[in-house]
Amino acid sequence: MENKLKKIGFTESKGNFLVADIKGYKIVIKYNPQNPQTSKIDYGSKIKIWRRTTSDLSKVENLVVLESVIRLLQKGYKPESLELEKTWKSGHGTSGRLDILNQRSE
Repeated sequence: MENKLKKIGFTESKGNFLVADIKGYKIVIKYNPQNPQTSKIDYGSKIKIWRRTTSDLSKVENLVVLESVIRLLQKGYKPESLELEKTWKSGHGTSGRLDILNQRSE
């Protein structure tokens, strides 16, 4: 897992922290080398997190969301325009959830 994280831009920091600095915006992972799936992702204060279901490495999907957020930031999207796990009501009492919502205003 650590090698995958390094491939998408993370570097080691003090302790068990991995940091990705994307155009001055930092995403930090408190990495647990004994059990990587329990590692926690801190997307920083500017990205809105509605639910914390993608803020760990327990599922492959969470790594995909993490890499997607990094790529959006690299392309110039502002962290303030990104929201993770946004939920909304849809028909017949069910709800939908987006992994990543971009509220980019032109």
